Amino acid sequence: ANKKLSVTPHPLTWGNELLTDCSAPKKFNCIIGSDLLYNSRESYEPLLNTIQQHLHPDGTVILSVRWRKPELEREFFRKAEKLGIIFVNWKEFEECESFKGRCP
Repeated sequence: ANKKLSVTPHPLTWGNELLTDCSAPKKFNCIIGSDLLYNSRESYEPLLNTIQQHLHPDGTVILSVRWRKPELEREFFRKAEKLGIIFVNWKEFEECESFKGRCP
């Protein structure tokens, strides 16, 4: 089958709901983010709230993280797990020669 993929970007402030035509928050099968944990722990709660509001129950979050402050960034993942959001390392990247040693 020939399926088309449509992507439409929308501005979203973390912690707020994405405005849609219906009253319920829009749910997505996949949420993709990159370089979102660099600022401070103050952004963790709003980011996790946004993921909870907009991720379909069977959905997937793909999050690219550059470890700058590993202990601080691990706090984000611990908070996510307490909310039932489980992140796993992508084994193919961990085993890639150019990636080895970059993930604490």
